[in-house]
Amino acid sequence: MTRQSGKTRRVRFRRAASHRLRQAFTWWAFNSLTESPWARLVYEENRARGQRYYRALRGLSARWGRVLYRCWQDGSCYEVERHPGALELVET
Repeated sequence: MTRQSGKTRRVRFRRAASHRLRQAFTWWAFNSLTESPWARLVYEENRARGQRYYRALRGLSARWGRVLYRCWQDGSCYEVERHPGALELVET
């Protein structure tokens, strides 16, 4: 969450959220590290940029959230072939 006033800009972690949902997404991201090659690459890139463990995991869970939302909107199941960003990461 970003707050700005004049020349001051602060970015904070949003705490007013469903804790159970956040925990479920974090657990999902953690488990995907061993099963999904693109998830492991995203996590390792975040760690290489200097993010700590939990922050990198939250970033990965946010990506999984976007994938889940898209699957829900399309009414489809997740297939790695339909996720072009994942294929690009794995192929490089």
